[in-house]
Amino acid sequence: MQNMIIENNKEPFYHTIIHDYFTPEERELIWKELEALHPRLEGPEVTGDPRASKLKQGLYLDSEYENRRDHSNILSLSRKIFDIEKLGQIKENIFSKYLNVCNLDYTLLNYYPTQSNYKDHRDVSVLSSTICLWKEPKQFTGGNLFFKEYNYTPLMMNNSMILFPGFELHEILNTEVTKERFGRYAISQFYLING
Repeated sequence: MQNMIIENNKEPFYHTIIHDYFTPEERELIWKELEALHPRLEGPEVTGDPRASKLKQGLYLDSEYENRRDHSNILSLSRKIFDIEKLGQIKENIFSKYLNVCNLDYTLLNYYPTQSNYKDHRDVSVLSSTICLWKEPKQFTGGNLFFKEYNYTPLMMNNSMILFPGFELHEILNTEVTKERFGRYAISQFYLING
């Protein structure tokens, strides 16, 4: 594994934050794909996100690539969380053990332009993760992940991932973008047990 910084936290609930999740080479591949996918992003009425502002844009990558996951750098490279778990690097997060038994996952690409947010909700997944990405220098404010029940905003830097139990109530706070298409992208993955 590259020089990731892995923080396993017990407070205010068990969660893991991984900084520098993608290598510089991987990030370059991810950005090429993000730029190609951006025109296909759709509003929450299409992606089925009733708690999202009408301005949030998203795309389910599993539908976009159907049974060709290997055609997507985002889908391929974001799965390294399973390797990290196998190496025991996140074992302090007691919920990470669920990654071993999750046999189904979905990936939602989100983009948050000005005045967009995602109201508090719980995911219908065993575990959820979000990878935050934006162009440098940062051209937006807000857009923070917030866990309302704990009054907790984790420190999410560019190219950071957070892994947390899907049942935890969370939201994305209002985003203000100063330069179009320079807002906050999020690669959200939902890990489930099927059958």
